[in-house]
Amino acid sequence: MKVIFADTFYWIALINPRDNWHTIALNYARKYTDDYLITTDGIVDETLNYFATKGAIMRRKALATYFQIRQEPNMEIISYTPQLRQAGIQLFDERPDKGYSLTDCISMIVMKQRGIIEVLTHDKHFTQENLRILFQDSNFNNLTWNLIAQSSISLLISTKSGIVRKFIKHNGDRYNSEYLPSPKLPTPLTSNEKRHLK
Repeated sequence: MKVIFADTFYWIALINPRDNWHTIALNYARKYTDDYLITTDGIVDETLNYFATKGAIMRRKALATYFQIRQEPNMEIISYTPQLRQAGIQLFDERPDKGYSLTDCISMIVMKQRGIIEVLTHDKHFTQENLRILFQDSNFNNLTWNLIAQSSISLLISTKSGIVRKFIKHNGDRYNSEYLPSPKLPTPLTSNEKRHLK
């Protein structure tokens, strides 16, 4: 059983269907059900605080996730002890140039104590402590192109030259493109026309 650390980023992405990383988080949760997830009190606090102003439905969904984490045999919430908090504060003090939050520092301490090297996050701060983040930009880009490949879709992309290029899916595996004229912007009023408006 692989032990993975779950950061706030993961829980927010998992709970919020509008989050850019929601599909990736959901795919992970469905695919890697044998992984043992560890998170902390601080991450639970950050997650619930994030959803506090997102409406009653999202608040309830976040709270339901918290209760589910507590009941799952393959998930664990590490409680903050005075010793753990102090170790986090010490790391916070030792990395003044990094921009780590205190919650991140405590998470890094927990990972070090438990021998965990992989974290469910996109937060690059963890890589600065030689930890491996599992939500890479390449995951997001691959997902985006996979979604495009699975559906009939047209994309309009503005180029620097002002031309709009239209990519249209054909036969499920190829994209043809055609150049379309860019939309015309209204011409500015002349000074004579401006005077007549006054």
